[in-house]
This record gives sequence, structure tokens and C-alpha cells, in this order.
Amino acid sequence: MVLWVLALLTMIVAYYANQVRILRNAAQYTFSSIQGEQAALSVLRLVANHLSEVSVEDSTEDDTLTIVPQRVYLTHVGSLDVRFEVENEAGKIDLNRVEEDFLREFLRYLLGEENPKKADTICDGILDWRDPDKLTHINGAEDETYEEKDPPYHAANGPFKTVDELLLVNGVTSRLFYGPIESPNIPEGWKGGLKDLFTIYNGKSSVNPDLAPAPIRNFLEERADLGFNGKASVWLLKISAASRRYRIYWEKIGNAPGYKIVFWTEGVGH
Repeated sequence: MVLWVLALLTMIVAYYANQVRILRNAAQYTFSSIQGEQAALSVLRLVANHLSEVSVEDSTEDDTLTIVPQRVYLTHVGSLDVRFEVENEAGKIDLNRVEEDFLREFLRYLLGEENPKKADTICDGILDWRDPDKLTHINGAEDETYEEKDPPYHAANGPFKTVDELLLVNGVTSRLFYGPIESPNIPEGWKGGLKDLFTIYNGKSSVNPDLAPAPIRNFLEERADLGFNGKASVWLLKISAASRRYRIYWEKIGNAPGYKIVFWTEGVGH
């Protein structure tokens, strides 16, 4: 009888100890999440107040009060080490505006011209995803393809609402989306993925090469007709704080540090 009582007490103690650990971990996660979000907002206010729209080449290293696009910055917010970078969306390819020839040519360049089928599958998949009809391009996909996925889903047959929708397009893998992309045409040291090359906030079918990531800039070097010199109203602020990652799309409003958040994503890793 005594052994049974001891065994029961041991089980009860173990249960409550486990519950305490769960609650402690949940509280720590919540605290880390709130701490990270406040750090991200602090960095956004800093960037909105000190952002310069000049290119990296026109900026100076000793101008410590100016934040310029396409440069990585390290700072401290409270107890957190924070890494951030700001980009203008005019330097990326607009999923809803890009023309078929530009999209196909760029994807073939990006993924390696020796394997055009892979690029064409993604290109036609994007075109089928955004067009309103149920007709399928040669290498594309409509509902019958997506209904075989696990879980099944349907093609949007409308404009992309977020860049993350690319993950649903036939042919786009997590590795391609998040990076690094393995291709002879990827510049050394560039570790990005499709999420860093595409946008829904450019608003044009062309791209500003001066604001573009390295793979797009290299692609456009001999294709001046596909570029333009303007800027988009939307900027992307990429932040790493501890293990958390933030991507904040935002617009300037009035005088600095006025801003409006357009879209916010966050997660762990990537």
C-alpha cells in the first residue's frame, strides 16, 4: 500500500513539474516575442527618421546619422543585438506586373540556363497562379495539380497578395524561396532566395538596377531597356534580433519619422 501511495505521489509531482516547465517556457517565449517586436519597432522608427534615399555608391561611411539602402547595420536595442537592412521595393521584380518574357529570361538566368525546364515550370506556374482563367501554360499548373498536394488547395487565379504565396506555386521549393539558391549565376556571398528578389510593391513591370539585389543587378547589366530610375513608395526593413526574423514593409508618411506599416511578417530563422 505504501509503495502505491509513493508511486502515486511521484506521478503527481512529475505532472506538476512538467506543467511548471511548460508555463515557464511559454512565458519565456511570450517575453522574447514582445521584446523582439519592441526592438523591431524601435529600429523602424530609427530608419524612418534617418533613411537617406541615395544609393550605396553615393553615400559616405563616416555619415553615422544616415541610413542608406542595401547596407547591413548592427546595433543594440536593450539587451538584444540587432542586425538590420533596408531595401526599396523598386529594386525587385513585381509578381503582379512583370511581363512573361522578362520573368522567363530572368528565371532561366537565375537557375542556370542549362536547366530551362525548372525555370519554365516556375515561370508558367506564376503566370497561371495570377491569371483569372483555368487555362494552363505549357509548363504551368492549375487546380488539378494543386488538388494533388497534401493538403490540397486551389490556384489563386488572381493577383499575389503576399510574396509568401510563391511557396504555393508549383515548382517553388522552400530551398529556392528562402535560399541559398545553388546556381553558377549567383554572386559569391549572396545567400538569399526568391523572397529577396520578388515583391508585390514595385508597381511597375521593370526594375531599378541601382536598388536591386546582386542577382537582378547582374542580370540587368546588359539589359538596360528593362530598368528604370525611380523608386517605389514601399520599403522593406529586414531585422534579425536573437533568433527572431522580421520583414516589415512600410511607407514614409509626411516628414520624418512618419511612417505607415503596410505588411509585417515575423518568425524564427530564415
